[in-house]
Amino acid sequence: MPPPIPATSPADRRFGGSADPHHATIPATSPADRRFGGSADAAPAERRKDGRLEGAAGLTLVELIIVIAILGVLVGVAGVTFTSLRPPTEARVLSVLRAARSEAIRSGRPTVSHVGELTVRFLPDGSSSGGRVELDGHTFVIDPLSGEIRAVE
Repeated sequence: MPPPIPATSPADRRFGGSADPHHATIPATSPADRRFGGSADAAPAERRKDGRLEGAAGLTLVELIIVIAILGVLVGVAGVTFTSLRPPTEARVLSVLRAARSEAIRSGRPTVSHVGELTVRFLPDGSSSGGRVELDGHTFVIDPLSGEIRAVE
């Protein structure tokens, strides 16, 4: 004798269940589907010849390529922007020379700095070997007595 068929709860019957588990029906849409525009009496989705469900959402290859191209352009623009944020040559050279002079004064020992083709020696009293440097269209003058570094226009 087969086992008795269990009774279904009101919730099972509301969502298409039946007392017989072998003859249970599945609702066309779930409550979540109805909340997003589906209806309880909607026909089940049918498959097209290419195997996709009718009305199925997704990205095509063309759409994906367009999105990747847009992201590539944005990354390129961001890269150009970030490289322009680097300090110009003038600021970098002045910073290196001033740091070398400060180190010589602080440590009490001579410090050597190489800028372009010029080697500048800074002494503990702040003076330097002096010189004139032309680098990337900028001219820098280092005073030998005071060690002062200036950019000349």
